[in-house]
Amino acid sequence: MSPSPDSRADGEDWSEPYVVSSQKSHKQTFIILHGRGDQGENFGARLLMWTVNGPQLSEPTSNLQDVFPHAKFVFPTAKLRKARALNNTKVHQWFDIWKITEQTDREELQFKGLRETTTFIHSLLRKEIAVVGRENVVLWGLSQGCASSLTALMLWKGEQIAACVGMCGWLPLRPRLDSFLQDMKEHADGSQEHVTFEGAEDNLEVPEEGQVKSDHELNTETNGQLDGEVPLPGKQKGGTVASENGATLSPEQETIQHLADTIDMMPITEKPSMLFQQVPILLGHGTKDEKVPLYLGREAVELLQKMGAAADIREYEGLGHWYSSDMLRDTVAFLHEKLGITAKQRDRMCKTCNIL
Repeated sequence: MSPSPDSRADGEDWSEPYVVSSQKSHKQTFIILHGRGDQGENFGARLLMWTVNGPQLSEPTSNLQDVFPHAKFVFPTAKLRKARALNNTKVHQWFDIWKITEQTDREELQFKGLRETTTFIHSLLRKEIAVVGRENVVLWGLSQGCASSLTALMLWKGEQIAACVGMCGWLPLRPRLDSFLQDMKEHADGSQEHVTFEGAEDNLEVPEEGQVKSDHELNTETNGQLDGEVPLPGKQKGGTVASENGATLSPEQETIQHLADTIDMMPITEKPSMLFQQVPILLGHGTKDEKVPLYLGREAVELLQKMGAAADIREYEGLGHWYSSDMLRDTVAFLHEKLGITAKQRDRMCKTCNIL
């Protein structure tokens, strides 16, 4: 089956997402992104089979379809991309990365994938908002899928969605964005010289993807080494920043502009929408995560909060790089609240699926 026109990004086709229809009338849509090395159908089937703790119980009792019977689940699959840290092996990944714990090392490898994936996620959001309304759409991701979801949310200029959920994830380009935000805040308090962003000036080229073997089993963010620090393209000092139409931007808006410029998204001709500030964000992370250390999740939330987002993190003692019934229980409770599902409605659904 050919992808629909709105599921294409940067002129390239994406495969059709794995879609699980709602058990009852379709009222909500969850768009959920897998981690590196996985695929939509494989990840989605496992997630939907996982038992979750009921809202009022401590024992695993049901699954996500049961507690959200009106939800359609959309599991897209990342493109096969060359992983430079894995000797150019092709894996399903939303963007390439050299070393997750040292994000400034060869950070330019992330730009192309982040741009394409952000454009693709935006197309999925627009499509589902048109069907069920903005207040009934949730963006969700695991690991690199979480990282991609957060980037897409920060650059989203459509309508405010219900919520964003991340599991075992991080915020791409966080050191760059954090440093930039701090610089802009300092300059806003000092010099009032105006500068204008006119698009990314980095000219850093990411090699085109080649044909090498795929490896579905590679599901880790691997290590790599590179001496020196990658320069911060497009970063300008000297006070406030004007958009192309001359509007003065806040430090937070400047940072979103900088993110868009860095990954070479379409030029922003007006103030960034900053819609992500109105979207509740919940991250879940295990204290024993060996692939994406807990501090990366904490740092992501810290920066999101600095940027004005309503972000929070829940930590799970002893949990590694995966989700758990407890994490899903907390996610269910969070989404019930943000989707406006009342206790009475929840109890009715729970009785139907034998949770209570």
